[in-house]
Amino acid sequence: MRRLVGWAGLEWDEPGAELLLLLALTWRQRGLGEVLLRELVAAAQRDGAEEVWLHAASVDTPAAAAVLGLGVPVAVEDAAEAGGVTFTLPLTPVSGTPGTTAGPALTPRPRPAR
Repeated sequence: MRRLVGWAGLEWDEPGAELLLLLALTWRQRGLGEVLLRELVAAAQRDGAEEVWLHAASVDTPAAAAVLGLGVPVAVEDAAEAGGVTFTLPLTPVSGTPGTTAGPALTPRPRPAR
């Protein structure tokens, strides 16, 4: 039997993109969210985004923990009118190379032993 355990996507809003992430409850806290976030950020960087952002219900959600766990600078903005917080990661363009970006430098994190 096949089951959908997660979904990830980018919603472009030039000059950046919103990170969209949904995980089944039974698949949270396993590192999958962080892997998907890293892939989304890398895809946005390759496609020339200047920044990416993610909306979460609060700073105490698994999504917030995954964003903050990326180990890169993140701006956190209270979005009470939208019912939560917004996490923004700036992506700095590489000089002389249009359409490409550098940073934040996302490096793989070791998986905890189970």
